[in-house]
Amino acid sequence: MSETANLLRQASVLLPDGSLRLFLQLRADAFLSNNYFESDMAWVDTDGSPFEVTIGPYETYFDELLGLKASFEAFVALPDKDATIALARFTPVVPDFDTILSQEFDFSPKGAAIPLEVVSDVARGGGAGFGYMFVAYNLPNDRRVHDLKGSKKVFSRTMMEAKFSTLALPIAERLLTHDVLDQCTFDNRLLFVLGHELAHGLGPSKIRIDGREMPFEVALKDLHSSLEEAKADMLGARLLNYFRGRNLLDDETLQGIVATELVAYFQGWRHGFTEAHARGSLIEYNWLRAANALRYETTTKRYEIDPERCVDAMSRLSTEFLNLQIVGDYERAKAFMEHWGSVSPELPLIIESFSDIPTAVSPVWDLSELK
Repeated sequence: MSETANLLRQASVLLPDGSLRLFLQLRADAFLSNNYFESDMAWVDTDGSPFEVTIGPYETYFDELLGLKASFEAFVALPDKDATIALARFTPVVPDFDTILSQEFDFSPKGAAIPLEVVSDVARGGGAGFGYMFVAYNLPNDRRVHDLKGSKKVFSRTMMEAKFSTLALPIAERLLTHDVLDQCTFDNRLLFVLGHELAHGLGPSKIRIDGREMPFEVALKDLHSSLEEAKADMLGARLLNYFRGRNLLDDETLQGIVATELVAYFQGWRHGFTEAHARGSLIEYNWLRAANALRYETTTKRYEIDPERCVDAMSRLSTEFLNLQIVGDYERAKAFMEHWGSVSPELPLIIESFSDIPTAVSPVWDLSELK
């Protein structure tokens, strides 16, 4: 860690005074002290200029015992200013939505900061450099930072476009009816991911059990990651519907957004059903089927989607997830996941029909020009 800290300090002196320079200096200190609070606070203030740097122990997906131990990762990217401006137009109304949630679920709204960046990848390393390639993230995960300041959302346009064109569109062409297929666009997929990442920072984040306050992940242990990812999907859909009510989205766009999420389910399940996102999406899929929002036609081998039923069912499921988190009852959450998380008989056969479509995008980083 001392070698990495020294490299961060060396990099910081090459930068002009500003938020990124301060973050690198504080992160270097954190690597030696193992106290990341101040550097996490500083990272939220960075704006991707002159480039985005995310480095540290963040995600806990690899801890399958308690879901608490974070792995180290690094990400460097260049800002996409036009795309960032296009997404940022939604953020002014997000605090209003969080206020509505706070009245419904009795919590204090988060910090008002909702910075976001759309970026183009330069390099990934550590936990971010192998296996599942993220398309976006909402960090830091420290609830104290959320309460005091908020969190920052970063969207990798590079990875999102690569996955959408190579993995998602070929699935969509076989899975969706022709009237919906035209709405299954990259821009609509980006909007669903926007809702998902914004939702990570919304709603309650702590509970009190036997008089002791604790974050959800401590109470829900290995179930937390799957529940949190599924909550972000469904609460994100509710947020997007709220955007429609505020005239920021139209009906056709929302229909396309829902269609891209169905495709994303199958895209993820091709790697199995045990990863956190995949376990959560199984619950979502079964819930939507039970609500008659999705119907698989065995004759055409395509899905009929009722977008309004989908949005309504997603909103109701977000309430279920939030209540599971608020109560913090591990056995209750486990029973819910087992009930709704079964693999429906049609899924393996549908997934097998995609065997000729690529399953993953594996980036190769050419850093020669940076030397």
